[in-house]
Amino acid sequence: MRPCILVLSGVVLLLSGCSGDQEAAGGLEGFGHLGEASGDGARGEYRFHYPYLLEDGRVAVAGISQFGEKPLSPAFLIVARLPSKNAFQRRVDFFSSDGRHLWSLGLDQSDGGKCIVKYEADEKKQEEGFWVLDRRYALENGGRLFAIDLTTKPPKVTRFRNDLAKVFADARPTREQFRAALQKLRAEEPVLASLFEE
Repeated sequence: MRPCILVLSGVVLLLSGCSGDQEAAGGLEGFGHLGEASGDGARGEYRFHYPYLLEDGRVAVAGISQFGEKPLSPAFLIVARLPSKNAFQRRVDFFSSDGRHLWSLGLDQSDGGKCIVKYEADEKKQEEGFWVLDRRYALENGGRLFAIDLTTKPPKVTRFRNDLAKVFADARPTREQFRAALQKLRAEEPVLASLFEE
């Protein structure tokens, strides 16, 4: 288990750090989780976890969430082409308080900057928010799949309207299930498939 940078306010019944099998120095592949949180909120049980798959300079991170009336299902999926095969770093921030959950991940850009991806769930308002590079995307009204090319300046973000619940049939995917889901999405979306071309 690798530690994450955590910012906590209030009470979280379970909050764990990052885990995975990728070595920090020179590893080209990996599978694990970029944090989990669960407990009992004002409107029932909540659960959040963030599995990732890293292969050959591409990283995919899924946000799986359950809160209030929302069943355990994919909240988002990002697939990012990294500026180099060793550019994946694990800075993850959490904030959980009073029915509000915020998760963010920093990804290295080709110009040395950081591409910040953020997800927020508000149990009281029954709302979700999602940001890439400070742009907010309303998940309730649009697609939950995002391709991010971090080799371009500025990074290029493309959004898709795929039904992630059909692709991720298991809310806790194994490495093989995660890989199979990505293969299916690549077959459906040529722009997403282009991220995997050299």
